[in-house]
Formats: sequence, structure tokens, C-alpha cells
Amino acid sequence: MSQNEERARAIAQARKFMEMTRARGASEAEAQVAMEKLSRIKQTFDLTLDEIIINSLEYQQKGVPWNTVKGCPMFTVVMAIAEFTDTKVWCEHGKKEYKYRSGRMVTVEPGNYQYFGIESDVDMAIYIHELISESLKRCEKDFKKSEVYTNITRRGGKRSALISFRKGFIRRINIRLGEMSIENEREVEATTGTDLVFVKSKVREEKFKEQIGVKLVKVQTGRRGITNNRAGSEGANSANTVSLNRPVGGGGSSVKLLT
Repeated sequence: MSQNEERARAIAQARKFMEMTRARGASEAEAQVAMEKLSRIKQTFDLTLDEIIINSLEYQQKGVPWNTVKGCPMFTVVMAIAEFTDTKVWCEHGKKEYKYRSGRMVTVEPGNYQYFGIESDVDMAIYIHELISESLKRCEKDFKKSEVYTNITRRGGKRSALISFRKGFIRRINIRLGEMSIENEREVEATTGTDLVFVKSKVREEKFKEQIGVKLVKVQTGRRGITNNRAGSEGANSANTVSLNRPVGGGGSSVKLLT
């Protein structure tokens, strides 16, 4: 048995004994024995209570589909969503399809964004992802009614303005999520130190390797800048109106629950 397998087995035993200390109907003597065995395992394998608890949580994978022409606007924001929610994210590309739209042949690129992590974290990632996606669609409709858009007369100008609006929107959302991630880290470090964050990240990587087992490859996103600065500014302003706070009664990050 490898060292990792031994450690995983020890964590499973520790979880069992921890549950016994809280089990209904357990006598005081049984709870005491379980506590002693739990303490012995922690010392032998240098385990922390946080590591045992985090290992006992349910890890899952959930996907959000896309089906777009020439790329998905959400592609450049999913990493910020994953960082904020303590999840891993990757893209699964489907087979390209060719369809007629508006009298011309276009390439449709189907696929899924996959999020992995503790159940409550993944649920939060999906919520934020869908919130941003729907907010962008709504704000695009409003932008198309604005003078910035309707006054454009040159050929291709409206399409360029719409792309710039999207980029301005997504860039601002990225900045906001980055600021919120930093604030979260400071909050956690102030209450528990850095150990919990490290343990959670370590366990997530182990669970990902165990449950998913795929090798992720980083890709470069497009570097083309905003060509219509006014449209880009409108996009950024629209992004500031999106409430990224979790809903009342909604699940929060499990790292918050543990701290």
C-alpha cells in the first residue's frame, strides 16, 4: 500500500471515529474510545481536523453548456469565477456544426464549462456563471437601444461596438471577482490563518485526480483589444450594475462554513 493510500485510509477511519463521537445513542464510554482513536490517528498521520472535515465533504462536477458562433463571451471570465468560488474549471469542446443562420453558413461551436469542487462551491460557481451570462444578454439588449449603438452608420461598426461592449463588460466583471477573491482570502486568513486555504486546495486537487483524472492544459485567450472605447466603457458601466452577492438563503462557500 502506497503512502497516499495509507493516508486516505487513515482519513476514512478518522471520519468514522469522528462521527462516532457525535452519534446518537453512543454511550459516554464509546464516545471516549472513539475520541482517543481519532486523536491517535491524527498524531500518527499528522492530520488536522480541517483536513478530515474537508475530506468528508461531497465533491462533484457540474457543467454549463454553450452553443455559440465564433466563441463564447464567458470563456475569459470562468477562471475568475473558479478562483472566487474555490473550484476548478475547464472546457469540454463538442464537435463543430455548420448551420444556416440569417441566410449564411456559420460555424457553431457546442461545448460545456465544467466546474469541480465541494458541492456548495460548485453550486455557487454555477449560480454566478449563469448570473453573469444572463446579465450580459440583458445588458446587450439595452446597449442596442442606446445612442452609442444606434448612431453607428459605418459598415461593420455595430458589430465592432457590440464586441467592444462585451469585452468591456467581461473585463470589469473579472476585476470585480478578483477584488472579491482577495477580500475573501483576507477574511479567511484573519479568522483561521492560511492553513485551511492550503488544506482545502490540496484536498480538491487530490479529489480531482481521483474522481476526474484528466490533465488540464492552459490555453491563451484572445489578446485583441477594445476597438470602440465608448462601447467598452458602456460595457464596464453595465457590469457595475450586476449584483454578484450570493442570494438570500443560498449556499455559500464551504470554506466559510468551516471557519
